[in-house]
Amino acid sequence: MTDHSRPEPGLTLLTGATGYVGGRLLPELERRGYRVRCLTRRPDALLPRVAATTEVVCGDLSIPATLATAFDGIDTAFYLVHALGTKHRDPVPAPAEPPRRGPHPPRVG
Repeated sequence: MTDHSRPEPGLTLLTGATGYVGGRLLPELERRGYRVRCLTRRPDALLPRVAATTEVVCGDLSIPATLATAFDGIDTAFYLVHALGTKHRDPVPAPAEPPRRGPHPPRVG
């Protein structure tokens, strides 16, 4: 049986630590003893909220050149970032037609 109460020995990357979900996950990871590295565009906004054992690195997921330091040595990653209210577009385009259910298209009216 696996003991899930003990942290993995590796380094965990957390993106979105300044957001709603990531901001609640971060102290839980720290409390459980995980080694955490946070990637953020605004380190100054995050530094006052992290434990002394947590690393904070500056980077932007939309700029690949800023990510090497953040991903170096990472064993686990939590991707908790969204693009609401930004100029960034979803990298996966929506399908041209909605998916069909069953052998016939849905009826309208």
